[in-house]
Amino acid sequence: MTKYEKALSNLDHFCSKHSIEYAIIGGIAVIMYGYQRTTNDIDATILVNL
Repeated sequence: MTKYEKALSNLDHFCSKHSIEYAIIGGIAVIMYGYQRTTNDIDATILVNL
């Protein structure tokens, strides 16, 4: 498991455990759609009800 896969797994586990809706955005999301791109981080956004 790569460091990105581990980080995404940890994020998913935490958000699922606490019922937090989230989305992966940025370079990782672009890669998941099949485009080639270099990135060194994971960007995420969470839903906050105000």
